[in-house]
Amino acid sequence: MNRILLSLTLIIIPVISIYAQEKKQVEATRTSELITIDGKLQETAWDETPQATNFTQYSPYNGKAPSEATHVRFLYDDNALYVGAFLEDHHPDQISKNLGKRDNFNLADYFGVYIDPYNDASKAYGFFVTSTGVQVDVKSTTYKDYRWDAVWESAVTHTPNGWSIEMRIPYSALRFSKAKNQEWGLNIERVIQRNREVSTWNYIDINTEGTNKQAGVLTGIVDVKPPVRLAFIPYMSAYAENESNENSYSIKGGMDVKYGINESFTLDMMLIPDFGQVKSDKERLNLSPFETYYGENREFFKEGMELFNRAGIFYSRRIGSKPVNAHKAYDMEDTAGVEVVEMPNSTQLINATKITGKTSKGLNIGILNAMSQTTHATVKDTITGKEEKVQVQPFTNYNVSVLEQSLPGNSFISLINTNVHRPSSNYTANVTGSEVRYEIKESIAVKGSASLSQRYTLDNPYGYTYWGEVERITGRFRFSLSHNTESPKFDPNDLGYLQSPDERSNRAEVSYSIREPFWMLLNWHNEISVNYNTMFDYHDFISTRINFSTRATTKNHLTFGLSSQIKPIMGYDYYEPRVDGYKFKTASWQNGSFWISSDYRKTFALDLRFGGWVANEYDQSGLWYSASPRLRLGDKFQLVYDFNGDNSFNSIGYIDNNSAEDSVVFGRRNYQKLENNINLDYIFTPNASLTFYLRHYWTKVNYDQFYLLNRDGTLTDYPAYNENEDINYNAFNIDLAYTWQFAPGSEMSLVWKNQILSETDEVINDFGRNLENTFTDLGKNSISIRVLYYLDYLQIKNAIL
Repeated sequence: MNRILLSLTLIIIPVISIYAQEKKQVEATRTSELITIDGKLQETAWDETPQATNFTQYSPYNGKAPSEATHVRFLYDDNALYVGAFLEDHHPDQISKNLGKRDNFNLADYFGVYIDPYNDASKAYGFFVTSTGVQVDVKSTTYKDYRWDAVWESAVTHTPNGWSIEMRIPYSALRFSKAKNQEWGLNIERVIQRNREVSTWNYIDINTEGTNKQAGVLTGIVDVKPPVRLAFIPYMSAYAENESNENSYSIKGGMDVKYGINESFTLDMMLIPDFGQVKSDKERLNLSPFETYYGENREFFKEGMELFNRAGIFYSRRIGSKPVNAHKAYDMEDTAGVEVVEMPNSTQLINATKITGKTSKGLNIGILNAMSQTTHATVKDTITGKEEKVQVQPFTNYNVSVLEQSLPGNSFISLINTNVHRPSSNYTANVTGSEVRYEIKESIAVKGSASLSQRYTLDNPYGYTYWGEVERITGRFRFSLSHNTESPKFDPNDLGYLQSPDERSNRAEVSYSIREPFWMLLNWHNEISVNYNTMFDYHDFISTRINFSTRATTKNHLTFGLSSQIKPIMGYDYYEPRVDGYKFKTASWQNGSFWISSDYRKTFALDLRFGGWVANEYDQSGLWYSASPRLRLGDKFQLVYDFNGDNSFNSIGYIDNNSAEDSVVFGRRNYQKLENNINLDYIFTPNASLTFYLRHYWTKVNYDQFYLLNRDGTLTDYPAYNENEDINYNAFNIDLAYTWQFAPGSEMSLVWKNQILSETDEVINDFGRNLENTFTDLGKNSISIRVLYYLDYLQIKNAIL
């Protein structure tokens, strides 16, 4: 496989060339005048500095002139960079002025700048403002990370000829060197929603991957020094909770600290973290042999984490997760008269610290360390009534360290290590990995990673994985070839997430896209791929799949797509049996789906999706469907309802195993999932909003036949099995949150959370009766208020002096 990838690379490279776009330049002017951030551009200094203009469309008509002119100027002093812009608009009454929460454009017109202080295309900081004054900030690397937040000022003003913007970006929001003369990478972006038009100051070729490397240059910044970057963000929170009809009250306090170690490196620390107000997880019934993957909702572990994602060996939800030895407490219930009366859902963190930064030579360094305290469950002797504490996780230290060298042309090479250590149990787990990306003539990207895992136990098991890909990244026609190998003993799951090691996978993909308007379409994308998967031993075949998809957007902004997948031959599942030495012979099948999405700028929009599949064996089939209408009333209110369902008929899967009899029991089942989500947002001002989120997830599973699994993967009827394995599962959540940013970086939030989880073996087929039965469970209610205040060292110092 490696020889094939190398040969294709050597054949393709000589025939590929790319046009080098000249970079624009604009000069910033030093000012001693006090700039008032009111969006009016009234200071004389604005008239005395050069302007950036002559924008070019990125979409829909890449390379053509935009429909409206934009004029941007830059000033600076010893403390901040100032951006002033006037956005001409011949139809000011048609400017989209939807309000949104912070970091949400919400289909409003907007303007922003990308600043790359090292001018090496590896990382740019984006600062955007919508037509209603909502701030959006983003960190741009190989993807856009909107979870990054900075503290800066902005204001907008509307005029009969358009609208104007002023920004003050303090140097504390950026990281740059001590060089006397600064040259920063710069691009400027404007969006006019009524035309779905995106334009940029420095031209970006829509057929070339990577926007940072297609930026211009900001010059003229001289003799500015990186400031002391030190901020304290103390918080206080209070909770009133009710669970199983028992009330509890608590008050918590802690602090975040942000400290600029030098001009390039920053320390972020949480002392006594509190995550009680984070959005509820989407709980679901899991019948697979793998644990459920949950996204990260905690801000500290969302913001600025792109460096820690190298090699794919870090999963932040491991930090502060459910106690690792919870099973030891539940095993005690096998003893007559013992029950678990309290089991923590998470471990309490003592602190968490991040150090991130970049040297003048382009070396990125990241260190993340977190500590969780010893955690106990409570068990009760039901005969005597005596309760005792049982340790379910000892003190644990989590560490992630990363080194990444930026290379020319959006390329890099990195080294990452994750480590989990529990001193009291003498347990250590370590994973070391590396990831590389190298662009050849800006047309071919060669990517890869390799990792080695080890748990320091008596047998010291080693495991490894490696992945490689070559991909064409420019033009309408693109392709990629990739290979991945995971050894049987590779296990990063102490601080990572991997469903199953012991696997080899190969993928070939070809795509053809027209990204410029033609005929009745704005764009059209087509893709075909083939996957071939085996166990680590090539002789143990898993599956092969052929995938096809196409999607397009019409000129009236209706988007639709088709997809199909074929598994042409039967394969084997080595994980579903949950017992070594067994495998299950899986059916061949084919599926197809269709989806459509209307224009979100309208008062009413609708998303629809429908698909189905049919197997060639076991008389299996299924279908899935969803509908998501969205209603927008005025500029402040939006309601989105999302309904989706999934039905599988004659699905076959694991039920139980008997080690004494060396047997594995499978069952045939009909599976139906229904999920309803309601999202409601009301935006009072750019700094205050109310969000309501409701979710009801219902799954019912009916078994009608049972089998014994044979070692060759076939099934034998097992009529003697008479256990009731049916499942009726419900998850109900409400999250209601009012958020008010009362000062830059400072926030007050009032949150109500309600959660009900129920599971029985009595299937209820009526939706209304099932919902009514769900509400008989008392569940958990929580009302909390949290206030955090941003204290900047320089502001305090200046106020005192």
